[in-house]
Amino acid sequence: MGQIREYANDFEKLSESIVKYLLQDTGAEINQTNYKKDGGYDIVVRYQDGHSRKCALFECKLRNGNLNLRDIAANVIIAFNRGAIALVAITNYDFTQQTGEELIDFCQHTVLNVKIIVGEELQHILKESRIDVTDELGKYIDIKKTLRKDDFKALRINFDENILHQIFPQRGNYNLESDTLIEQLFSNEINYISTALQNGALIAVTGYFGVGKHQIIQGVFKKLNKRFITIDATMHETKDLVVLDILAQIWGLSTVKIFSLFSKNDIAAIVEMVGDKNNQEETRELLTALLNDTYADKHISAWNNVLLCNYIINLLTLHIEDIGFVIYIKKLQYANQEIYDFLIYFVKYLAKIAIGCVISYQKPEYALQEGKNPLEKLHHIENYNEYSIELLSNDNALLYKKCILSCLVM
Repeated sequence: MGQIREYANDFEKLSESIVKYLLQDTGAEINQTNYKKDGGYDIVVRYQDGHSRKCALFECKLRNGNLNLRDIAANVIIAFNRGAIALVAITNYDFTQQTGEELIDFCQHTVLNVKIIVGEELQHILKESRIDVTDELGKYIDIKKTLRKDDFKALRINFDENILHQIFPQRGNYNLESDTLIEQLFSNEINYISTALQNGALIAVTGYFGVGKHQIIQGVFKKLNKRFITIDATMHETKDLVVLDILAQIWGLSTVKIFSLFSKNDIAAIVEMVGDKNNQEETRELLTALLNDTYADKHISAWNNVLLCNYIINLLTLHIEDIGFVIYIKKLQYANQEIYDFLIYFVKYLAKIAIGCVISYQKPEYALQEGKNPLEKLHHIENYNEYSIELLSNDNALLYKKCILSCLVM
């Protein structure tokens, strides 16, 4: 980055002045953090919304070119882990197409609201506010390198409307679409399972192959205004990959491959704390090795499951006022032993904390059919329920056939 590094601190101070200008007379509390060359954040905005105190983190990115995914990927996780509901990146130019696409996908899968203020907008704000900026720093805020004006509007702030409400939006409805046929055929099942999960229960949906267990659970998803973490117990060969998949879903990442982008400092900032509490050193070392084993040695221990479960539970409960999570585990009975043991342990943790969890269990059709029986491990849990899905009645089967045929004709 050459000489531009010399102005990073000045850019943060300028950004703080801009944020104070944009949020003047809103009652928001605005503070600049200590300057650190890591994956942290630079400005904290706190806002009292009724009985809830909300937090947004601002990250200042002074770059020689457009903001890329590597520049901001770790920050979205850090913001989530700190309990923020918004991350606003302030950059002197613009952002790449890939960055925009990944951030839009991220916003659709997690609670965090992401906005980016780009160089062209900074120039307009500086002119309007008459905030002083040195010629040396000003030459790096270049309107000529802003490529797009109308793309990725969801990531932009409309400065002609209430800015605070755009940073701290009201909680949305995450599961709007529904399958009316499934709701009609299995209304009792969907209502029962939804109520159980809403109350933080552990429920096993059982039935023979082909009776509609997965479709019913999908119907439950669309009824509850919660985020669902789906775990396919047979997708991965190791427990570590399962844990990474769970973390990626909690953080809203579309793939675990993004972890390879992170520097050692990025990962140190990610694993440092959850909310306002620092993680234990053992937890930080374990997570560092999990996210990138070149940065830390992995120590095999029976205690690892405890550390990992505690960390995941802390993440799941961190944003409980703004979002709730429900866990869906499928094919658990066919998991290898390492994954099976971890998920059984994880499920018991979920039940203890009253985080809703649904397990799909396929009843064996004959005595020698392969597979474990996780229900035997869970039936003693106090808030454990089982719901057996039976074959459709003659009337419902006829209705289903008519609907399918009408769709084929169309």
